[in-house]
Amino acid sequence: MRFMLSEDDEEMREYILDTFQKGLQEIRKKRGIKEDTLEEEKYMVNRKGVIWSMKLQVDDLLYDLEDEKSDFCFSEQEHNDIKELLEKLSSRLEEIDNTLENIFEQIILQKYT
Repeated sequence: MRFMLSEDDEEMREYILDTFQKGLQEIRKKRGIKEDTLEEEKYMVNRKGVIWSMKLQVDDLLYDLEDEKSDFCFSEQEHNDIKELLEKLSSRLEEIDNTLENIFEQIILQKYT
């Protein structure tokens, strides 16, 4: 199942990708490396954007679940179970995002130092 990003989510994803690419450019500039975008860097930026988009979708589901006006009809136990799973998923996606960022940073530092 593929989620559609809202305009706000898409703007956030673009902001994250732009910020990450600007960071790469700054590292290259500081080390005197030419302004070319390598395929590995494009891949890293895209993977990070995908994970972040997934986290935004999970957080949206959590918000909808807690919204009293939502269309969800769950028992209290089902509601609590779903909420717990979504919270764990959101937390895990954030951990993955942070891990990817650390890995990418190490790759870039090794590559350009």
